[in-house]
Amino acid sequence: GTLPNRWLERHLFRVSMNKDEEPTCITGFAPGQHHVKLNVKAGLFVDTVSSTTHAPVVTVRKLPPFNEETPSETTVNAIHELHNAGTDDPRVAKFGSALKIPNFHTFPSTDGTVTLQAALYTPDENIHGKGPWPLVVATYGGPHVQYVQNTWGMMTVDMRSQFLVQNGFAVIKVDNRGSNRRGLGFEVPVYGNMGELEIDDQVAGVNWAVENGIADRERVAISGWSYGGYMALKG
Repeated sequence: GTLPNRWLERHLFRVSMNKDEEPTCITGFAPGQHHVKLNVKAGLFVDTVSSTTHAPVVTVRKLPPFNEETPSETTVNAIHELHNAGTDDPRVAKFGSALKIPNFHTFPSTDGTVTLQAALYTPDENIHGKGPWPLVVATYGGPHVQYVQNTWGMMTVDMRSQFLVQNGFAVIKVDNRGSNRRGLGFEVPVYGNMGELEIDDQVAGVNWAVENGIADRERVAISGWSYGGYMALKG
């Protein structure tokens, strides 16, 4: 699950049968996207976590005591580290320092009703000079997919975005309305009218980039696959 204003992350929660109690976040000590496999009887879980700054780490951890309100890394002890891509995968050591880590930003939608989140990749100023740069809008935009996440795979090692940045383009990814993990109020508005609000939200990202001196309004392209191909045609 996730928490309000922490939509970029994914965590393991424990929920009480008492409806008056708030859910307890078990993996909050480590930012990023956690994907877990539970064995409640053994009191253990396998935690695979990554972020834009850290390649995936797979660890067997102990579940914290049920009476602990705010679990910490001390109580959610690591029993055994199964894999650490940062040290075990030579490709990370070889290319990791060359990868541009995106920055996350938020801004209002064009109609001002919701807050949108985006990932932004910018070129090296020492090579390509200061912005505004030509901008590529990289989109999927389809229902039920969160494109902007604090994760290694979809963000840092997106090689298409890395290629564009190394060639002097800025790249922006915006999670438009219709994407999930923001609640039904954010996901449902595209129902029965697909391809309108989604484009408006991508436009909000372009406007924000232009207003902040990042993008050249006269040099903007849009690229996407699957539903993102439809978005590119609409854009």
